[in-house]
Amino acid sequence: MPGLQVDFAYLILSLLLLALSASPASAEKMRWEGTLLLDLGSYSPMTFAGSGVATINSSSGGAQLQSLRIAGGITGSDTIPITDPYVSVTLRSLRISPQLGTGTLGPFWPVKPWPEAQLSQNSIPVRGSLRMCMFFPHCLGGSRIPLSRHSGMQAVGVGGTMTAGGSGDVRISLEAAPWTVYSTTLIVDTANGGTAAWTRSGWIHGPASHSSSAAGTDGALQLVTPLVVRSNSGMYLPGFASLTLRFVPEPGFLLLMAAGITGLICIHRSTTVRSRTRMQGKLHESRNSRTTHRQRRLRIDAR
Repeated sequence: MPGLQVDFAYLILSLLLLALSASPASAEKMRWEGTLLLDLGSYSPMTFAGSGVATINSSSGGAQLQSLRIAGGITGSDTIPITDPYVSVTLRSLRISPQLGTGTLGPFWPVKPWPEAQLSQNSIPVRGSLRMCMFFPHCLGGSRIPLSRHSGMQAVGVGGTMTAGGSGDVRISLEAAPWTVYSTTLIVDTANGGTAAWTRSGWIHGPASHSSSAAGTDGALQLVTPLVVRSNSGMYLPGFASLTLRFVPEPGFLLLMAAGITGLICIHRSTTVRSRTRMQGKLHESRNSRTTHRQRRLRIDAR
């Protein structure tokens, strides 16, 4: 019954597509994969990857992403060598060990006019530390600056200034700002005594770049925030942090999808084999029929 098999194949494929494109109808837990990127000065960006579970749209549903709550999921450590000859005499490198904190972002919708702040709930801090490696590039000694203070009330991604070494010979501070999904501009000092504008942009979109479906699988967003690291010894490192999250299917759904695709392949192969067998049978019958016809003609001619 090839017609029934084809209809069944289309049914499986339709169910898979429906499940893939389905958006949460209410508050829902969704898996995410993401990266935290720290880009300071002219040095190579540092990227930290992770994953976790997010609560989407805590009090309302729909495909539009309205709010997001996560509980950590990204951590790591990396070191920036200081190559400025005027600074590296005493400060040899910076070691950054970030830890994404717990918090809520929202509302993402409706979009507010610039420059009004879009995120009134903006409490996902980046915790961890920034360590000044003095005299030795491998951080055998130095001062430690926390990336957050006061239980995350001041932090990278939230805003505020964190300082270390205030009573010593070297004082270093980290100036932070809140996350935004808009573009953000940082006015930086240049070597010739002037200023320059550095810009980074956030975004939010769903599958096929439609922002109206960002609360479903394959929805994604990027948050950005400016920051500046400076010291009384002349070090000046302006830059940005960006947090990129993408919602991914559950492992069980991926197994279901793989099983469905395998079923479609098996149905297709079965249909192909049966069709080929029928064609071979018809061809064999046709040959037998022609042979029989020839034999009859030979008998008639012999008479």
